[in-house]
Amino acid sequence: MITITTKGIKEKIFSNESAVLAVSLHNPNLAGDRLKYIIDWINQKENFKRCYVDLSDTLYRHNYMLTDVNISEEDALLKAKMQGDKWLDRHKVILDRLNVPFYIIRWDKWRIRPEYEEILNLYRKNYDTFESFRKCIHDDISKFFSRKGVDGYHVLPKEIRHCTNYLLEELACHTLMYEEIKAATIYPGSQPSCYKFVKEKGLVDLPNALDNMYYTRVIFHGLKKEMYSDLTFEGKKAA
Repeated sequence: MITITTKGIKEKIFSNESAVLAVSLHNPNLAGDRLKYIIDWINQKENFKRCYVDLSDTLYRHNYMLTDVNISEEDALLKAKMQGDKWLDRHKVILDRLNVPFYIIRWDKWRIRPEYEEILNLYRKNYDTFESFRKCIHDDISKFFSRKGVDGYHVLPKEIRHCTNYLLEELACHTLMYEEIKAATIYPGSQPSCYKFVKEKGLVDLPNALDNMYYTRVIFHGLKKEMYSDLTFEGKKAA
C-alpha cells in the first residue's frame, strides 16, 4: 500500500483554498503512478478548491546546457518546450483525475512578463552584493552535486554559473507567480534553502511575494527504496 505524508506548516497547508503542484521535467516522482498518488492526495483534502500546475519546463534549459556543452541556449530552450509538451501529453489523463478546477501554468508565462527582467536583475544584484545570500545559493548548488556523488571541489565554474542562473531565475519567476497566487505548494522533494533565506531575511528592493508560498514536501511510503529518490533539483531545482 502506498501512502503519503507531508512536511510543512499544516495550518497553512490545510486552511488554504489553492494548491500549486510544482512539476519538474524528468522527475520520476512526478510521473506515472507516483503522480497519480499525489493527485489522489490533493483530491482527499477538502480545503483545496483549485489547483495550479506549475510546469517549469523552459527553466530546464539550464540543465541541458549544464550536461551538454555543445547545446546553445536557443536549442536548449526549444528542447525544454518540446519536453514540456510531451509531459503534458503523457499525463493529461492523470491530471484529469483532479476533482477541482485546475490550470496549467507554463514557465514562459512569467519569463515574458515585462517586469520579469527587472525582478531577475534585482536578484542578481543581491547575489553580487550580499555574501550571505551568495553563500546560500552556493550551498544549494553544493547539495545538488553532492546528491549526484560529485565532490564540491570538482564542480567547474561554468557549472556553478548554470546552477546560479537556474536558481535566480526560479526565484524571480516564483516571485511574480506568488504575487498573484497564495497557495500550498506541493512537491516531492526538499525546497532549496535560498527560498527560506529570502522569506526570512528578505532582499533589497524585492517584494515579499514568497510569503504566499507554503511549501509542502510530499513523502511517499510503501515504495521500494530503489523506486524513490529525493530529486529536488532533478529537473526543477538548481541545475
